[in-house]
Amino acid sequence: MAYKIVVMSHKAIEFLVNIYKVPEEKIVFIEHGVPDIHFNPEKSKKEFKLENKKVLLTFGFIGRNKGIETVIKALPTVVQNILM
Repeated sequence: MAYKIVVMSHKAIEFLVNIYKVPEEKIVFIEHGVPDIHFNPEKSKKEFKLENKKVLLTFGFIGRNKGIETVIKALPTVVQNILM
């Protein structure tokens, strides 16, 4: 009965078409998350003037259970152990 159905995965399109017989023209695909782009760490570090720095990355939403605080607290010990 819906005019359009919005999905965020190609698998959802496959299910809707093959299992539920929804006409493909009723389905609208919107990508979920960050586009899949090529990441060049050296180029990015140069762009942000971080060529001689260590960089830690995370992805997704920042939340309480991500453990970022734990990493920040542990970094001085980790760096000290690396330098020994």
